[in-house]
Amino acid sequence: MLKIRTKEKLFWLFILIVLAIRFYLAYSIDPNKKFANLDGKNFTTTALVREEADVRDSYQKLIVGTNEFKILLTVDKYPEYFPGDIISISGRAKLPEKIEDFDYLAYLAKDKIYFLSYYPKISKIGENKKFIWRFKRGLINLKNYAASIVNLGLPEPESGLANALVLGYKHTVSAADLDKFSLIGISHLIAISGSHITLLAAIIDSIFLFLSFSRRQSFFASLLLLTAYVVLTGCQSPAVRALVMGALLLYGKYIGRLGRIDRILFFALAMMLLYNPRYLISDIGFQLSFLAIIALIYICPIFKKISDKMVVKIKNNFWQTKMAAIFEIFNVSVACQIVSAPILALNFGRVSLIAPLANILIIWVFALLMIFVLAALVTAMIYPPLAPLLFLPSYFLLKYIFILTNFLSLIPGAAFSFK
Repeated sequence: MLKIRTKEKLFWLFILIVLAIRFYLAYSIDPNKKFANLDGKNFTTTALVREEADVRDSYQKLIVGTNEFKILLTVDKYPEYFPGDIISISGRAKLPEKIEDFDYLAYLAKDKIYFLSYYPKISKIGENKKFIWRFKRGLINLKNYAASIVNLGLPEPESGLANALVLGYKHTVSAADLDKFSLIGISHLIAISGSHITLLAAIIDSIFLFLSFSRRQSFFASLLLLTAYVVLTGCQSPAVRALVMGALLLYGKYIGRLGRIDRILFFALAMMLLYNPRYLISDIGFQLSFLAIIALIYICPIFKKISDKMVVKIKNNFWQTKMAAIFEIFNVSVACQIVSAPILALNFGRVSLIAPLANILIIWVFALLMIFVLAALVTAMIYPPLAPLLFLPSYFLLKYIFILTNFLSLIPGAAFSFK
């Protein structure tokens, strides 16, 4: 009989071999070469709208096609289209091209999107009646209603930031404000991505422990809230992947073996890469979500040893418990910032030097803000006239973020640019 340790090594060796084969098969096909003969050609077809429309100021982007072959359309803002709509298309196909140093083709290829088409002639000719598409349409209608409630309860630009934070809308925050958030290193708190869900998972869990929930209660309550949140935001793929990783983190804390959850985490990573190897290189959200949990497993314990030495000096048991929870939130913030900085620098050419300070000043607001906005949103959806009153605490926290962001972004040398 092989020893358990030997069996484990053989198991991981098998996983690595399968992954190597999967990567070879995925990257042996160059989309540029495979579809080069279709570039610039006119086409006419019918296709299924697969995702929620990405609506901008004057146009919208639609992903249409099959599971294995999709096209990204840029069309007029109106009429609206929803997942499950069947549309006829007549236009010209175009291969994605690199945008400066950004490999746009590889970025889209990870989602099986191989072509673009700008302003083709399209018209809706029917709807797919399967449950999955009706469910997706229902989610989008719920999300749009929730956004209208946020807009009712908050003025701009606070409502735009709240919609981005809570509902995952990509373009409700102005480009100028997004640049400021990037400059001071808090962009990961704005967009719903891997690092966003992972950090949110740790913060929610920490808050429940701060409120003296048991570890079992904290685990199930956190998992329930995270799942509801991902569903509310439309089950976007980065959020779903991050939910899996966040759930693993919470489970590790629940069983009291956070340091051993690395095996489960790497197994989940392997399964995700078997499903789509392109996540590893072309999906920043995937990279950040994985690295964030690595930070929580390996870096946070180092910070915890330091903070524990400070907490133990507090003689009052009540304040000792509360300060331990506060330090845990602080440790999570700094650890995630450390691992995310190289990825953000590599992809966006800028490292925020003021990010540690900005995160310390804002992370506590982020945790409270998510609670206040979600609580106000759920209540106001039942009785909308109360929205302005219910969102008042959220307004002051959002205003605080904007005031602090504007101040920190004006500090000379707040960020270092590689471009």
